[in-house]
Amino acid sequence: MDYGPDALLQALDLLQQHGVMPVGAGANNAAAHAPAVVEIDGLIAAVFGYVNVPVEASTGFDTASWTATADQPGIAWGDPQTITADVQAVRDEVDLVIVLLHSGFEYQGLPSEPQIEAAHAAVDAGADLVVGHHAHILQGIEQYKDGVIIYGTGNFAFDIDGPPETAIFHVWLDKNGVREVAVEAAIIQFGGQPRLAASWEAPAILSRLYYLSNQLGD
Repeated sequence: MDYGPDALLQALDLLQQHGVMPVGAGANNAAAHAPAVVEIDGLIAAVFGYVNVPVEASTGFDTASWTATADQPGIAWGDPQTITADVQAVRDEVDLVIVLLHSGFEYQGLPSEPQIEAAHAAVDAGADLVVGHHAHILQGIEQYKDGVIIYGTGNFAFDIDGPPETAIFHVWLDKNGVREVAVEAAIIQFGGQPRLAASWEAPAILSRLYYLSNQLGD
């Protein structure tokens, strides 16, 4: 939406032409909230995408103004009530539900209250995994009820202000949900090219993620 609704529709069309199923945006509200449904190794997964970010402090821009309407293209705004309704609508029809959540404050290591509320709402409604992004730095991982929430995945192949430390998250899922999560430390090099962290770089990155994770939950 940085370049308007026509550019958004063109981007969605190009993705679909190349076999990529977009989520979290669409030609109207119904399309933006529709999940991508995929079958892998006999398991059917529904993947949703949402945006829920605060008004930009530097410009006053409100991303919610990009929310899709009944007849206008835009994004799927991820308030807890809407996420709950969307997830519950498909929960009994699929084996797994995954929610991608673009939320929180940039460069803040701990998730914001709205970010936590949206992620918890997804799991409460039946999501198995919530994957968050937007902060441009790593945030913690929470085991919440029967789901796993990765609040912030940091940067990857992305050249922007912020620390170069990031991570790759490996998640194994089965019919019971998330079976295992493994993390590999990584570094974003100048120009945006990622690489695995060296043996002397990785411990600090993983320790930071462990610390942030311990700040979450009860």
